[in-house]
This record gives sequence, structure tokens and C-alpha cells, in this order.
Amino acid sequence: MRVFQSQKKVLDINCLNGDGFTPLMLATRDLQFFERHAAQMSRNYSPVEVVAALLEARAYVPSTTYNFA
Repeated sequence: MRVFQSQKKVLDINCLNGDGFTPLMLATRDLQFFERHAAQMSRNYSPVEVVAALLEARAYVPSTTYNFA
């Protein structure tokens, strides 16, 4: 997340992946997975920090569909 924040180009923080999920949705939907596999990960992953950074970057919270209007 910090790498993306340090870039000077404009990023769409509400972009959708191929399955229609935003970064915020992905950061919050698999918390149990990351908690179970935390010891195996080479980096310390903190979902709370990722969500906070996404919200700071103006992630659209109510987005649950493809339409952001």
C-alpha cells in the first residue's frame, strides 16, 4: 500500500478486479485467511492498516456493485 501511495501518478482506488471486487472489498473479505496464514507470510500484513490507507485515499465504502454512481 505504501508503494502505491508514494507514486506520483493518479490511481483509481475504486478500480474493480476481474471478479468485480474493489481493493477495499478484498482487504476486508478474507481476514480469516490472512489471520490463519500470517506466520507463513514473509511480510507483516495488517488488514487494519490497509483499510485505513484505502479510506485515507478515498475508497468508496458503500460500493457493493459495479456502479459507483
